[in-house]
Amino acid sequence: MALKSYNSKLVTVTWLGRTFGEGRAESGFVKTAYNAEVSTFQPNAEGGGTRNTSNNKSAKITLKFTQASDSHRLMTRLFALSDADNVGAFEMRDLNGNLLERAASAWPQKRPDSEYSATSGEREWVLETDELIREVEGA
Repeated sequence: MALKSYNSKLVTVTWLGRTFGEGRAESGFVKTAYNAEVSTFQPNAEGGGTRNTSNNKSAKITLKFTQASDSHRLMTRLFALSDADNVGAFEMRDLNGNLLERAASAWPQKRPDSEYSATSGEREWVLETDELIREVEGA
């Protein structure tokens, strides 16, 4: 079995044409989560049931940056844009495994909570999209 390697610098994140490569949190700097299950099962009285398939591909995208980073300041500016200017393409590309997650339109969903302490903290920014596409390139 071949040894696999991972390098977080090979994970790129862009939104509204800006790349977030500096000040990313050490643990979990990008997370995507679909809002709905792919399918659900509805049992019936006879012991069978129906599998229901969802077409909902909406998702939340969480970006986590250190509080003193340029990426955190950039997100502050982008979230302050007007509603007409803060909707745009999102892309997360993992060159370690040729994975791509993208959305034609993503918009601000939640600003981070603020907490201050003796050391620099982290800030979580949440975007939302109506359709997140996940794919493996070259498969």
